[in-house]
Amino acid sequence: MPTRERLTVQEFKDWLKQFDTNCDGQISRKELREAIRRRGARFAGLRALFAVRRADKNRNGVVDDSEVEHLIELAERELGFMITDTAVPPPPARPCATDSPSPRGYTVY
Repeated sequence: MPTRERLTVQEFKDWLKQFDTNCDGQISRKELREAIRRRGARFAGLRALFAVRRADKNRNGVVDDSEVEHLIELAERELGFMITDTAVPPPPARPCATDSPSPRGYTVY
């Protein structure tokens, strides 16, 4: 399973665009298969087939920009993405144990 990667919806759309080989603004099953392969998931062809069927609401055989959001479930469940509506700040840094005073009141360096 690929490592979990945090992305916003827009970052996910931008990531998908790199697989739009014919630059038509739509993701075909073949293009989605390549994206799934690059993430290291198995059975990329079948996953792409089912994902396009689920996401392609107007049944034209491709996923256009208005339908990309339907691919988010696949991306989170099977491709290791964590997709949010807004940018997620990194977790706060934990203080180092040596940054706190010692039990006797001395600062440890």
